[in-house]
Amino acid sequence: MSERIEMGSLIKILPQNTFVRGVLTLASGTVGAQAILIASAPLLTRLYSPDEFGILSVFLSMLGLVGGIAALRFELAIPLPEDDRNAAALSVTGAVVVVLFSLALFALVTSYSESLANQFNAPILAPYLWLLPVTFFANGLFLLLNMLCVRHERFGDMAKAKVLQSAITVVVQVAGFSLGGAALIIGRVLGHVAAAIQLVRGIGLDYSVTVRTLKLYDLWRVAINYRTFPLISTWSALASSIGSSITPLMFAAFFGLEMAGYFAMTMMVMVVPMSIIGVAVQNAFYRKAVDAHRTGRLAELILAVQSRLVLATLPFFALSAFVLPDAFVLMFGEAWRVSGTFAVWILPWMLFQLTVTPCTGIFPIVGRLGLALLLDLSLAAAPVLAFSVALWLRGDALFAVQLLSAIASLVYLARISIAYCLAGGQALTGVAVVLRGLMIAAIGVLPAFVVPNVWSGKPVLALLFAISCGALLAAVAIRWAWKRLPEIDIGPYEQGAGSQPAGIAS
Repeated sequence: MSERIEMGSLIKILPQNTFVRGVLTLASGTVGAQAILIASAPLLTRLYSPDEFGILSVFLSMLGLVGGIAALRFELAIPLPEDDRNAAALSVTGAVVVVLFSLALFALVTSYSESLANQFNAPILAPYLWLLPVTFFANGLFLLLNMLCVRHERFGDMAKAKVLQSAITVVVQVAGFSLGGAALIIGRVLGHVAAAIQLVRGIGLDYSVTVRTLKLYDLWRVAINYRTFPLISTWSALASSIGSSITPLMFAAFFGLEMAGYFAMTMMVMVVPMSIIGVAVQNAFYRKAVDAHRTGRLAELILAVQSRLVLATLPFFALSAFVLPDAFVLMFGEAWRVSGTFAVWILPWMLFQLTVTPCTGIFPIVGRLGLALLLDLSLAAAPVLAFSVALWLRGDALFAVQLLSAIASLVYLARISIAYCLAGGQALTGVAVVLRGLMIAAIGVLPAFVVPNVWSGKPVLALLFAISCGALLAAVAIRWAWKRLPEIDIGPYEQGAGSQPAGIAS
């Protein structure tokens, strides 16, 4: 369990509390899962072409458009009830929704598979679209069981499922390379199925006795009590899914499968920090945020978490900009240099996503799901606006990426400012946190600008030396600033100690 985890020197830097240990448990599993994917990428990029990765990106984007609402967001309500029976009823209600949606999706893709595939310049995808509802079902089941694990802080189970998912995915993709892009898709599908089965065998079995005692009335009652989640939060999730999934589809439709493949590889690498750190923090933060809201310390929690995320990531992101294009070539081959160029411009977008998203999951807790919907709609509009302007100005794919990164960064900045206001804090606090992080990042990147100009005889060695010096300086500055951050440990909620969050029914 997370209480027994020993993380050596890292624990000495981070606060000693259950929140951090929960994050580290999740992160350790996610690190393992992402390490498998990243370690296999240099091999996969030599087995598959950018076009074939483009086919995979179109499939995953189709799934992403609707995958986030598989359970109509009932999964978000699972940690909120005080008794496990209501949590089980929410899980079963969500599972019923997942089954119905999966059947509807199966009917859709079997009837219009060729038309859907042709819309995105991927006719080869048509015979495999029947796998979409299978993956949709597995993903929906995983979402529900994942939140049951969050409710009981069983982060170890979540970590195991992530590692298994990545392992199955990579084994199938490597072994089936002779099938072309189809093997990339089949590997992802089987990975999703394996992760869902892993959680069913874990926390799913623990709830099996309670589930068997539920009546139809129990499902109806929780569906009514928590109706704001499907009625409002579903639209917010759909907008968010569209924002993240429509970009690869637009790349395929307007710039071809090859550019979609380049973008897919860029995002696979760039979302690693979000997958390792952001998702782990987000899951642990959500449970703590419920307690913090009840005790009036939600703004304090957001400040503590966002400050640590900025300090831990911004200097690294700044330094990585100097080496990303060459790093992509070294890892994946010269054919993927375009992905490295995309990565440099995507850095600000990923930084804001990483440092803002975990801290802005408070909208269901404070009862402002409508506002969350507006913010998600603005984020969903970002790629549409970016591609529209790029095409209007006759720009290329890189110009579209640059516009998208700038617009998305501004939306995330607005999102964190609003979150502070809702939590009772100041709107500019989030901006101030980012500015402090930029000052420390400037300390780290300064040698990269100065040393190569002075030591011009060997530019590669000069750059490596400069980055090493910058990383050392940034580490010292981060450690100094870290000791002055507010504590994260809000303390467990006790029965009767506070009121239910606004807008949430029990």
